[in-house]
Amino acid sequence: MKIKYSLLSLIGISIFFNSCQKNAALENLDETNKIILSTETFNFIGESHNEGLDYVFSNTFAINPKTNFEDVNKATIDYLYKINPSTKLTSEDKNKFFTNSHKDLIKDAVFSNSIIIDSFKLLQVVTPNQFAFLKQIDHFVTNNSIEFDERISGLKKLEIEAIKNLNDNEIVYILCVSNLARHSLSYWNSGKGSLWSQKIAQNNDLRGASTLRAIDWHDIAVADVAAFIVGFPLGVNVGMVVGGVTAGIASAGITAGLGAVLGGVAGGTATGLASAIAASATVLAAEIIVSWFD
Repeated sequence: MKIKYSLLSLIGISIFFNSCQKNAALENLDETNKIILSTETFNFIGESHNEGLDYVFSNTFAINPKTNFEDVNKATIDYLYKINPSTKLTSEDKNKFFTNSHKDLIKDAVFSNSIIIDSFKLLQVVTPNQFAFLKQIDHFVTNNSIEFDERISGLKKLEIEAIKNLNDNEIVYILCVSNLARHSLSYWNSGKGSLWSQKIAQNNDLRGASTLRAIDWHDIAVADVAAFIVGFPLGVNVGMVVGGVTAGIASAGITAGLGAVLGGVAGGTATGLASAIAASATVLAAEIIVSWFD
C-alpha cells in the first residue's frame, strides 16, 4: 500500500538546515561515543517495554489465576523502578501510578480505537509536524488491511522521514513512539503473545468465567502506544540527549547510556513505559474479565 506523506512537502532548504543542526549536536562527542540518529537509536525504549511485559507476565498471570489490575500495575512499577537498568535511575515519583488518573488513562487506552486518544488535547502540546507523524504511525498500527511485515517496514520508513524532516525539539519524541509501536507489534505477533492468551484463558476457566474469545493482536498495540503517547515526555530533545550523554561520560560513564539519559536524567520515560506496559496487559484481561477494573 502506498502512503502519501504530507511532510514531504516541507521546503528543501528547511530540511537541509534541520538535518545539519541535528548532526552538529549529535557529533559533539568524542569518536567513541558519537550518536547517530537512526531507526535503531532508541531501541532501548522498545526493548525495555518488551522485557517489562515478560516480567509482568512471569509475576502475575503465569502464577496467579486471580491476577487483577493492581497486580499488573505493581509488577510494572517493580520492573521499572527496581529491575530495568535505565529507568531504575529515575527520580520520578512512582506514587502517581497508583492514582485514579493513571487508572483512567489505562481505561481510555484500552477502549480507544486509535493511538491518539484525544486529538484536541494532543494538538495543544505537540507541533503540527509531530501530529502529522503520529497520524501516520496510527495508520500503520490500526489499519487491519496492512500485513505485519508491511506495518514494520512502513514504520521504519516513516522514522527515516522523521529524521530528515523534524527539528531537534520534535524528533526524539516521534522516534521513541514509533520504536515502541514496532516492538509492541512484534511482541504481540510472536509466540510470547500467544503465551499470554493461553494463560489468561486457563486462568479465566479457573475463575468459572466464559472461555477466551479471539484476540486481535493489533488492538493490544493500539492501547499500548496510546498510553505511551500520553505518558512519555514531549520536551525531550536532541540537545538533552547529547548533553546527558556528555555529562555521563564526564562522570565516569555512570549515566552515559542513552537509556540512562532518558530513563534517569531527562525523566518521564518511566511514566510512558509504565503506562504502555500496563495498558498492554490490561487490554488482554479486559477482553474476558468483566470486573477487571473493580
